[in-house]
Amino acid sequence: MVLYAAFGKWMTTLHASLAVNRNSSPSVNMRVKKKKKKNSKIYNLQQMKEGGVHYNSLKLLEWDKLCDSVSSFAGTSLGRQAIKVQLWSLNRNYEECLMLLRETNSAVEMHKHGSCRLDFSGIDLLLVKSGIEHARRALLVSANEAIAIATMLEYADILQLNLQAAINEDAGWYNRFVPLSQLIMELVINRPLVRMIHQVIDEDGSVKDSASSALKRSRDQVQILEKKDFKFLVSIFSLPIDVCK
Repeated sequence: MVLYAAFGKWMTTLHASLAVNRNSSPSVNMRVKKKKKKNSKIYNLQQMKEGGVHYNSLKLLEWDKLCDSVSSFAGTSLGRQAIKVQLWSLNRNYEECLMLLRETNSAVEMHKHGSCRLDFSGIDLLLVKSGIEHARRALLVSANEAIAIATMLEYADILQLNLQAAINEDAGWYNRFVPLSQLIMELVINRPLVRMIHQVIDEDGSVKDSASSALKRSRDQVQILEKKDFKFLVSIFSLPIDVCK
């Protein structure tokens, strides 16, 4: 549940913040739209420890072991971290608890269906996170970060298509997947961005010649110089010993 919800939040952030500068070369330059930053609440475990009675009660219940056990089901390190943060906060009201329960039930139903399962371990979330942070600060996004972002967008696209196919097969699945179905179907996948990234960057993170005509000319010149150097070295080593003295 946390993974699907966090995935949706990241997709929303990516769609709202990333804009591609198509004239940049050879690396992909993603600029952020001007937007006020929202203050985010970061839970501090140390504050809970200082709370005394509340923390000691949880410690008596071995809550840390429960958090470790539950978070171990997450496929990514950031997913495990997010689960632990939510479990340790325990500051939800009744309505929020019911919403989390509905999200959990819908995630279970999606996994039961089968076609809506998705292995998030294939996404390098650390690179995605750093890429988004760089875009927010109007900095250049590295090739590896761009590939990671493209991979995340492709995963989101697959998840959305699989969900849509399940709903087309049986409309009742939409209600069984609520509220996660609403979150997933509202995702806006920037397919032109994905295509542009793959056009200029290889899967290994190297920039393609097609990224820039100037880059291609420079690489061609490098190859020419390398061939000349190779021929020169071959000619030196092929000379008689007396000539080299």
